[in-house]
Amino acid sequence: MEKILLYGLDDQSAEMIGNAGKQLGIAVCRIGDSALFHKVADLFEAGFDQDTQARAFDNEYMIMQEMDSGKLYALLDELEKQQYEFEGIKVMRTDTNENWTLFQLLQETGKEHRIQKKVIILREMLMSCNTLDLSVLPQGEKESFRQVLMNAFVLYQSGTYTDKELDECIHQLSDSLKKIRKLYS
Repeated sequence: MEKILLYGLDDQSAEMIGNAGKQLGIAVCRIGDSALFHKVADLFEAGFDQDTQARAFDNEYMIMQEMDSGKLYALLDELEKQQYEFEGIKVMRTDTNENWTLFQLLQETGKEHRIQKKVIILREMLMSCNTLDLSVLPQGEKESFRQVLMNAFVLYQSGTYTDKELDECIHQLSDSLKKIRKLYS
């Protein structure tokens, strides 16, 4: 059965998603902090809204069961008609995460979400470097910047990164770009 669990949404947003879900035959249920230590699979079995107080995590979550991409896009289109865009974290129930507690699921997906946002920042920073003319830089500055740029590119291309590695890389590249801007001026 197609079902969505909502965590951390205000009443109005939850109602909009609930109405859109109803139109598409998707059951929508709100959960809160009292569900944090229940298994995800068990939460999908409960057929009613539970405690909706959600203060343990800052993000909004939409946890989905048995929804294909077509149904998800139909839901998002229906929400768009209501002039609502869900900007939280979307998670699919899987064979792996259904045995996790809700706390584990929200913690892990929140971490992945933070990392992906940083990967996007790093990618945009790397793309912005494509238009730089390094020939106007003194040789030492040019080599220093190339090394930082190469380290950032290698990390980005690796596809495996930690929060700390991304923070450090973004910081180094940002500092190098600031130095270059000063030299250009």
